[in-house]
Amino acid sequence: MPNECIITLSDNWEYLNLMEKTYVLSDKAALSYKLWPALITLCGIFLIWAFEATPFSIVFAVLASGFAWWRSGYVPLLVTIRSDGYIQFKSFLKEIEIRPEDIRAIIENTYYREVAVLSRKGRIAIPIGMPNIIDFIETVKQLNPAISVKLGKLTGRK
Repeated sequence: MPNECIITLSDNWEYLNLMEKTYVLSDKAALSYKLWPALITLCGIFLIWAFEATPFSIVFAVLASGFAWWRSGYVPLLVTIRSDGYIQFKSFLKEIEIRPEDIRAIIENTYYREVAVLSRKGRIAIPIGMPNIIDFIETVKQLNPAISVKLGKLTGRK
């Protein structure tokens, strides 16, 4: 066919004129993800002290504290769309790199106040407090138009 047009990922990058885009979680939101596990741990220590170290209080305190530290450790504080075509998510404990083709959907979760990026490697939760999150979603959508995007009232889009 004489008028056939094939667009590859590199063509998309040239079209978008992107070298690298970085999105950083705001200081206020990052501080809350650093402080709330420590506060839950202190509450657990107080619970053990107040109830004279019953097995229930010890188990509850350890589970609550462990969940808080685990959850805050996997929240991406830095998101980078690199020029080689990968999207990099960095948190305290983990660094994930995915390609836009691996992303299936971007969905807003109003209960946890986050935007979930669903990919073949799993689910990545980006807090609503990240500045320019709408720009990030639009850029990823331009790189892979097959992504299903479902946003709601927290991000101001439908």
